[in-house]
Amino acid sequence: MADVDDVLNLKVICAGSETARARSMANLDRAYRAEFERYFRRNLRGQERAVEAGDIVQETMLKIFAKACSFRGESKAASWLWAVARNTLIETIRAITRNHEQSLSDSGWNHLAAELPNDADTSAAHDQMRIAVEALRELDRTFPERAEVIRRAVIEDWSTADLATFLGKKPGATREFLSQTRKRYRQLYQAIAEKDPTSGMT
Repeated sequence: MADVDDVLNLKVICAGSETARARSMANLDRAYRAEFERYFRRNLRGQERAVEAGDIVQETMLKIFAKACSFRGESKAASWLWAVARNTLIETIRAITRNHEQSLSDSGWNHLAAELPNDADTSAAHDQMRIAVEALRELDRTFPERAEVIRRAVIEDWSTADLATFLGKKPGATREFLSQTRKRYRQLYQAIAEKDPTSGMT
């Protein structure tokens, strides 16, 4: 029944009168605000000073209002609403950590590098690190959610359960998502390395 109500509210927000739209938006706000805020608080550990969970909830609600007409009913309304919330969270984290690639090279790239060919030569290791940063930047550009999962798994050492909550997936599906993400990252690294004259792979 809840999903029927969500669908109706989204339809009214899309095409209803101004009064009806405001009422339906208030319905969704009442139904989801507390859950969204708990979700954001849980996933913003260590970022509390940079952003308030309540602010992200407000931004999420504004996006739902603006994008309501894009809901086509191809998934459950709740899934669509949570996707908006999750994407808003990812965008917020990316804005906070705009220069995160630099900190990665200091604290976490050794974990990613472990999946790549090792080389004791210092200059080769430097080139490897540079290519790794470029590969993650490209992953971030094309698949921001996957890049964020890599960051959280590597830098913050999140467990599968933490990642499952963040993604809104079951643990098994999360492990598969992470496996595919690492595979995609390695493919990007390989493609960039093959084009790089300093990598020794051209």
